[in-house]
Amino acid sequence: MQGLLEREHELDAVRAAVTTLREERAGALVVVTGAAGLGKTSVLAAARDAAADEELLVLSSRGGEQEQGSAFTVARGLLGPLLESVGEEERQALLGGWNAIVGSALGVAPSAGAAPDPQGVRDGLDWVVTNLAFARGPLVLVVDDAHWADAESLAWLAGFAGRVADLPVLLVVAYRPDELPDWADAFRGMAGDNGVTPLGLSALTPEAVDALVRALYHAPDAESAAARAADLAAGLAADPATGSEAARASGLTAEGAAAAAPAPGADRRAGSSADHARDAEGAAGEEEAWDFAQDADAMGAFAREVWALTGGNPFETVQLVALARERGIMPGEDSWIRLRELAAENTGSGLIARLRRLGSGPVRLARAVAVLGIATPVEQAAQVAGLGPAEADAAAERLRHERVLTGRQILEFVHPLIATSVYRSIPEQERTDLHARSAHAVLESGRSPMVAARHWLEVPPGGNPRVVDQLRVAAQLFMQSGAPETAQRCLARAVDEPPPVAERAQVLFELGCSTLLYDPAATAEQLRTALRQPVIPASLREEISVRLAQSLAHSNNLAEAAETMAEEVLRADDEGVRLKMQVWQFMWGAFDAFEQGSEERSKRLADLAERLDVEGDRSIAARYVLGLRAWDATVRGEPVDLALHYSDRALEGELRWAHPEWGFEVPVLVALTYMYGDRPERALELFAQGIEEYERAGWRGAHLSFGHTILGYVHYRTGDLAEAEKEARYGLELANRVGEGTPVHWYAVGTLIAVLAARGATEEARSLADRYRFRAPYSNAVVFPDAQTVRGVLLLELGEFVDAEAELTQAGTRLDARGMRNPGWCGWQRSLLAACAGLGDLDRARELAVDQLERAERYGTLSAIGTALRAAADVAPDPQARLDRLRLAVQLLERAHAPYERARALHQLALSLAGTGGDATPAFRAAAEAADSCSADALARTARSHLDA
Repeated sequence: MQGLLEREHELDAVRAAVTTLREERAGALVVVTGAAGLGKTSVLAAARDAAADEELLVLSSRGGEQEQGSAFTVARGLLGPLLESVGEEERQALLGGWNAIVGSALGVAPSAGAAPDPQGVRDGLDWVVTNLAFARGPLVLVVDDAHWADAESLAWLAGFAGRVADLPVLLVVAYRPDELPDWADAFRGMAGDNGVTPLGLSALTPEAVDALVRALYHAPDAESAAARAADLAAGLAADPATGSEAARASGLTAEGAAAAAPAPGADRRAGSSADHARDAEGAAGEEEAWDFAQDADAMGAFAREVWALTGGNPFETVQLVALARERGIMPGEDSWIRLRELAAENTGSGLIARLRRLGSGPVRLARAVAVLGIATPVEQAAQVAGLGPAEADAAAERLRHERVLTGRQILEFVHPLIATSVYRSIPEQERTDLHARSAHAVLESGRSPMVAARHWLEVPPGGNPRVVDQLRVAAQLFMQSGAPETAQRCLARAVDEPPPVAERAQVLFELGCSTLLYDPAATAEQLRTALRQPVIPASLREEISVRLAQSLAHSNNLAEAAETMAEEVLRADDEGVRLKMQVWQFMWGAFDAFEQGSEERSKRLADLAERLDVEGDRSIAARYVLGLRAWDATVRGEPVDLALHYSDRALEGELRWAHPEWGFEVPVLVALTYMYGDRPERALELFAQGIEEYERAGWRGAHLSFGHTILGYVHYRTGDLAEAEKEARYGLELANRVGEGTPVHWYAVGTLIAVLAARGATEEARSLADRYRFRAPYSNAVVFPDAQTVRGVLLLELGEFVDAEAELTQAGTRLDARGMRNPGWCGWQRSLLAACAGLGDLDRARELAVDQLERAERYGTLSAIGTALRAAADVAPDPQARLDRLRLAVQLLERAHAPYERARALHQLALSLAGTGGDATPAFRAAAEAADSCSADALARTARSHLDA
């Protein structure tokens, strides 16, 4: 790591991180920032060299200006070469069970089955890198030019950076802060979020430029130049008389001055003084070197002019001095004008003018490489440029000599600054043609349509069916890679082409599906457009309509979703199609919190389910109808045996939670029917299966959040409050990774508030409600636990009886209007009667107590009846009636395996016994033990306080 001027601080930090990784297997995040040409690549090269010296596994990648729109390019550059270099057995071992989820993103295996969501792929990449670090590490990951990394890779890196401190992984990242995209907020905050101070590079001081110029001009050959420059570098870093404190804190590198390695992720190294010297020798290697002793003052003035012209930018300094040597410019009185002219030729329009003077062949080849991007095979560049092999070789040689390109079989620009200048100088029409030729060349070389897609995106629409086909294939591959936004760009461009009339509806359908996860409103608009196309096959129309309804539901427009399906029911000629449309119509109606005509829908659903059951129809559509009937019976408070009957029938065949066509909602509702029906073991079994299926499919965003959240609610209902809190917190964590304000937050936040309130953590629950604005206006979708009821219960626990009464009254009015009358499903009545009692309105409280007990008895579960008795006891007309209700409640809740509600009933029984002068000690002891068993901490403390008294 010797030979980089004014970079000792950065090199020490890198060296320390590598040493710690080797000796302690402790990872770290190192972030290097700075403007273009300041030496980030050379610092990263030093990190790679240090790791290689320690025999650590090093994986490198870098972003490219032309490649940043192609998903997972940087991640693929990091892991792809290693995975491709090993045998199938070892690759499977490294990928583990994540092969089907990340294989497509990494370019090593096609994805099968449902497309994974973006979070699933990010989690898979986390696992693969972690596995690799322990299997073959310690591991050093190096990512250069991260400001040009694709969005998907940046999102993964930003998340994974928080884990490296606990892994044998050193992550070294470099980027230009001013060129990070606006959308890269997570990556922009990555260093600060992980307590890391970026290593910010600054320009060279005049002293450093002077030292470099003297070293390059003084040495008679490359070897002595290297030695001289190394000596100067060491002296400048260590000797206060030679270099100021500012000089030691800044840095020198000749980023991009030497040949780039042929593979993506290789560095534009040339960071050592030996590299500087060898670059500067070039064509001037045979000339006599400047006699350093001849005119030291002239050399100093020359160096100051170089510094003034380059601003101390290391890359520009090395480029200018090297070209000056090659042009025979020696320090002296007449060198200043020539030096300034040369500096003008080295950047911007001057560079382009110099390139044009080289002739047509070099210009065409340089432009082809600029369009094709990093690591371009010379044969492919020649094909795109329209040059024969000999012409291409000659052009490449001229460009290497002029320090524009580097490499032989694989061509790259000496520095991205040059690539950017060349690309932007290409006339618009020619650039378009080059992208079109590049797309064809990429496909002809056997590379993926995903690589060609970025070129098609730069070509104006032309009505070419082949372009449409290629963009559709690329979009499908991006979807299978967990990159729906990149797929959406491809499909939007395919629509613009446009497709043939007969295919237009299909392409619009694919476009709509690509945005469903993150922009359901946009999906709805695309699908409406698809339905307006003149040519739509019947089967496609059905698919479009189903997805349109789904997008409307996810946009909080459930009534319109149900209406859309109702229209398709009337339109359908085929009985099977009609039944499928009815499934979705009934489901979106069931989830509409403000549905009009709920009674009529329930009647039609009941009639249809009974007919299908009697006929023995167990098709997937029929079983979804039966599952919906089970749920409808549950929320309406119909006899539990009826609900469980239909749940059992719905499961007479597979109900997949990760079904790409049928969705997850009905399988979840069937599982919850068992939970409310006092069959918790069956509910837990189904949730375990469903969550496992989500994970296998890579659905680790909103779906997995929902699964863990509702699993937490199952644990809450069955009295395991500690496990309930754990699952609910994890569900909320997953929801936050998807993004705040998503529909799943209503479930996650509501469940966690309910659990925290049950455990006595009411202030934390209040803070959580405030943090997530858990208040009106509530979701248009039915949520469980009911959000307004949860808020009312929280207010009740906080002693805010007036506000609690208002919320709970509104919740009851809304739910009763929907026919959702099961107190076992939503206990708004028992909480409202407590609020009324707290406000002194005992008559209303007793009316509520009688009504909720009648409803519970109609539903018929022991848990619902026992809970209703417990709540009604508080407003019983006399002490004996209160004791009788509580004793019966305890018995029923024990038989129902509802330990939390039983603990509450025992505590109320103890208080009632104490109030009547009876022996309450056994009841308080039993209440404390029961509360402990279900982690109802506050209740346990309260019960024990009575024992201690």
